[in-house]
Amino acid sequence: MRSTRPARQATTTRLIVHPARVLARDLMRTDVLVLRADDSIRSAAEQLEEIGASGAPVVDGSGRLVGVLTTKDIARSEHVDDEGVSTRIAFASAPDDAGTTDAAGFDEVVSWSAAFGEQMVGRARIGDWMTPGVTTVAPQAALGDVCRVMVDDGIHRVFVVDDKGLVGVVSTQDVVGLLATPPREL
Repeated sequence: MRSTRPARQATTTRLIVHPARVLARDLMRTDVLVLRADDSIRSAAEQLEEIGASGAPVVDGSGRLVGVLTTKDIARSEHVDDEGVSTRIAFASAPDDAGTTDAAGFDEVVSWSAAFGEQMVGRARIGDWMTPGVTTVAPQAALGDVCRVMVDDGIHRVFVVDDKGLVGVVSTQDVVGLLATPPREL
């Protein structure tokens, strides 16, 4: 005997993240390495390497956000001096049969040798190597607006500032992490 009832389908309640409901302050990380413009580039490189970060905001003596220093800034060819700094691409996972890996499989590694060039031995300041003029958003900026800024500016992190200064950072990793997290009330 056949039932006339439709087959029972599994129902799951899935909340879709709406970009207007998530704000920068909800997603930002506050445990951020902050570098000082007057510190040495060598100390910055060591700190970034120690925590595995690809970049950090830079502040001046009064704590005002003045730039960002990334491993790409450090590895730029004009900063490399007789193998004092070298870059290479490391693979976190081997390419598949099609010869591709996911984006997380590629990491730029900045390695430091014992033979630092004269430029690296403490005379060069972070302020000399950083990228000045950072992109910022307010804590109440909607996620959609934060993403639009990152896409329009071609950047992977945006700094969250209020009238007192830097309060956090939102990166593409934070956005992807939110989307990959099981649904929750926002």
